[in-house]
Amino acid sequence: MKLFTAISMEIKGLRIYRMQLFISLILIPFSYAFVVLLSSPKSGEGIGFIFSGMIVASLVGSYISLLSMRVSNIMKPSVLELYAALPVNTGCVVVAQMIVYTLFVLPQLTLCAAIAAFNSETIMAGRFIFGIILSIYGVAVLGASIGALIRNPFKAQGIISLISWILLLVSPTYYSTTDLGIIYKVILLVNPVTHFLNIVRSGLGYSGLTSYVNSLIYVLIMSVLLTNYLRIKVQRMFMLEKF
Repeated sequence: MKLFTAISMEIKGLRIYRMQLFISLILIPFSYAFVVLLSSPKSGEGIGFIFSGMIVASLVGSYISLLSMRVSNIMKPSVLELYAALPVNTGCVVVAQMIVYTLFVLPQLTLCAAIAAFNSETIMAGRFIFGIILSIYGVAVLGASIGALIRNPFKAQGIISLISWILLLVSPTYYSTTDLGIIYKVILLVNPVTHFLNIVRSGLGYSGLTSYVNSLIYVLIMSVLLTNYLRIKVQRMFMLEKF
């Protein structure tokens, strides 16, 4: 019941950000995809590759930025005092924010996934869907953890945008890794976005820098560690509320 209350509060609070949500979750990602398509091969495989990359790019770009800033905002002492007087705690609010922003980004992800699957020669539906779901969760806990670490929405606006830019720049989101040098490939393998891309594209028959199993293990370990870190941070905030 508390979770549903927190979700309802978050949705109502987003009414004043409707234009920002439209620009961040729809206008900017699809405009960028349109520009990339203009300069890419017109084959179905090329389109499938681009839109499978856009699934992850949407999460790492708009989704992670909005979620991180919202989480960093509730970690402020003044906001914690506000929630201490409400029938929900910080943990419920963080989970509610992850759910709400996931719901907002789902239509975009569904459209990109459908276009990518339609233009791919091979598709393993179960692996493809599982890869998307795992990527959503991995990016969600990554974004929430960054927000909990920064704890200042004003600093978060600049820092998170920079982090998202670096993660997308140093990842094979819209280009092939076939002709890249060994040093750059090693750098790409450190980036979690590379592994998100790998587990998503594996369901469409695209090969990555490393095996599907290696990327799966990387993402699972990262998700578990970040989930535990976020749980500890939220518990400490919860203790502060009660104190």
